[in-house]
Parts: sequence; C-alpha cells; structure tokens
Amino acid sequence: MAQKEPKRWITVKGNHIPIYEGESQADIQERINDMTGSHDKQDNDKIDEDTFKEHAEEYVGGGVDVDKAFDKQELEFIKDNMKTTDKPLYRVEDSKYTADKLDIDDLDADDFKFNGSFRSFSSDMDFISSAMDENSDNYAGIENPVIFEITGSKKHFDMEPYTQEYSKQFGSQSESLVGGNFELVGEDMKKINGTFVRILKIRQKG
Repeated sequence: MAQKEPKRWITVKGNHIPIYEGESQADIQERINDMTGSHDKQDNDKIDEDTFKEHAEEYVGGGVDVDKAFDKQELEFIKDNMKTTDKPLYRVEDSKYTADKLDIDDLDADDFKFNGSFRSFSSDMDFISSAMDENSDNYAGIENPVIFEITGSKKHFDMEPYTQEYSKQFGSQSESLVGGNFELVGEDMKKINGTFVRILKIRQKG
C-alpha cells in the first residue's frame, strides 16, 4: 500500500513533523512526542510555543472545541498559567446551552459549569454586541442570545499573546479562557442592537 502523503509539515525543536488529513490534535501530539522524545515530559511551563500558538489561532478562528484544539499538556499549561483579574468578562451563547438549565429564581441553587474544560469570554462588550449583530462580520448566528458576565475576582488565561496573527487579520476579540465552577448572583436586561438581552451575572467559585 502506498504511503499516505502529508497534508502539511510543522517544525518542532528542529524536527519536521508530517500532518495528515483527518488527524486529531492527540494524533499529532503523539507523533511529536515520538519524534522529539517528549513522552516523559511533565513540565507544563515548557510547551512548544509555536505549536501552542497554531492551536490557539485555530481555536479563536471558531468551529473547534477547546478540548479538541489543544492537547492534554496544553490544557494543563492553560490551567497552570491563569492570572487573576477584576475586570468584567463576558460570554454570549444561545440560552439552550446553559441559561435554560439554571434556576434563575433561586440564587442559592447548586453551582454550575459550562461544557468543556474552558470557555471563551471577552473583556470587550463591543465584540460581544457584534456577535449578535446580523450585519457584523462577528455575527455568531445565535437565535436566543444570553450574555454571561463574570463579576468580582476571577482567574483567566489571556489568549491575546498567542493569537496576534489572527488579531492582525480579523481584529482582536480580547479573548480569555475561563473554567471551573460558577454561581448565579443576579440578572439584568440590556438593550443591544435594538433588542433587550438577558445579562446573567455569575461569579467564579474557588
């Protein structure tokens, strides 16, 4: 059987790594580990930055789940390198994914989590508004938008240093990754693009 031709190549620590059609990030990382002898590497502060940036650019471009965009070591790197901030962070999503499952009338209800290891939030409310504007390049096609606003102190991973090429071409999303448990602390309404949208105020726990 003829050997499959690589779709493209990447270079990691001087090693030319073939990438084949249909491979997952886990498949690619396994080959990188094989070719660089990194199977036993446990230091999450020493990921390959070029590869991480490539995965980050792919993720912010949209359509890729965070747990598929990044391999296990990179997810640990994100978790271990979060910083504390007091600035508000916002996320817009269709209400069916998270908001409809919350008991808005009971602020003492159990903690909740978003799907996946982390979820994207932005510090730029204008970007969030553009994601709900059908005339915007950032329109996300959300039918029943709800905005989550994380209040108070929270830990986040700033994606900006790793997605500068994307920002140059398409503009900055002021994006952060946030994970963990949350609690609902309030609800508000705001008129955005001529429509009133629910704002669910949440707080990161722990």
